[in-house]
Amino acid sequence: MKTKIVLITATLLMSFNIFAQQTDPPKKNIIKTDLLDFVLTTNYHLNASYERLMSKHAGLELSFSFDNKDDAYTNYKATAGVAFRYYFTDDYKATGLYFSPFMRGNFSHYRRYSTDGNYNLTKYNNLWITAGVDIGYQWKLKNNITIDAYTGYEFNIDKPNVDFLDGFRLGLKLGYRF
Repeated sequence: MKTKIVLITATLLMSFNIFAQQTDPPKKNIIKTDLLDFVLTTNYHLNASYERLMSKHAGLELSFSFDNKDDAYTNYKATAGVAFRYYFTDDYKATGLYFSPFMRGNFSHYRRYSTDGNYNLTKYNNLWITAGVDIGYQWKLKNNITIDAYTGYEFNIDKPNVDFLDGFRLGLKLGYRF
């Protein structure tokens, strides 16, 4: 009889322990778009990024943007990038203050008209690599919506004589966590 009571008690205690450890897994994926890109550009522009949380402090973000300027000089520009994010929080929420080094590959198709009055069109393609660092803060709102505000600096690493590629960055991303 004592053996049955001990077995039943042990079984109940183990089942409570099993149920206590069952929690919802953290949502480790976020898709985002940068709202400032839509506000600050006057032409057709698409951008998207995907962040995957790898640990409670680290995430990896992949991004892509396409810009169809179609002005006197540029037909289009495409950019793909990767960023490592270090969160200073101690959980799997990917929220709070973060530090993020990044690298991007950029491709542009340009056209230029000659200035000699003959309107000769010259077309060429341009490929360059940029790198930089961002610091930002990400919030999780209701219904898995995220807001990501960041600022940073980007510099050209393979075309040192082209200064217009260097500069400060500013962004405000709206995202969905799943």
